[in-house]
Amino acid sequence: MWEDSTAYVQQRDEYLEQVCEMALRKISIVTVCGTATNSTMKVDHYQLEHDKPMKAMRKEDLLNRSLIAHVRNEFGMVPGDFHMVLTDFDMKVKQSYEVPIALKAVLDYVDTLPPASESWSNRRRAGWCARRRTDPDRWRTSSPGSVGDEGCS
Repeated sequence: MWEDSTAYVQQRDEYLEQVCEMALRKISIVTVCGTATNSTMKVDHYQLEHDKPMKAMRKEDLLNRSLIAHVRNEFGMVPGDFHMVLTDFDMKVKQSYEVPIALKAVLDYVDTLPPASESWSNRRRAGWCARRRTDPDRWRTSSPGSVGDEGCS
């Protein structure tokens, strides 16, 4: 289902090249894919290794039609179409995109949201780097000096 969406694959591939940048900003991505009657959802959290891990959603919640319909309705997402919504901690829509958008543009906007701009800049200057966990679908970052598969550029 995920691989059938060219827009999703394009967006995912670009974003996975910038894991460190997302982790420094503690970005979570919720992806909903499929038709109105046959959908699934996944959640990816990008965060620092020393941060308390985000609570994972139960598998049954990721397949819950009612929850997926609520997410789509809340953010104006049409089944079958690519739609990306950027929210802040308050879960209010800050930006909405109907086509894949370059991560740099998203990060530039995220960096204007308080207090994110100050906290991620401090982590970047301190030399935090991204490291892939054993689970291939989850990324976290480690402190300076740690060895990992991925690093900040």
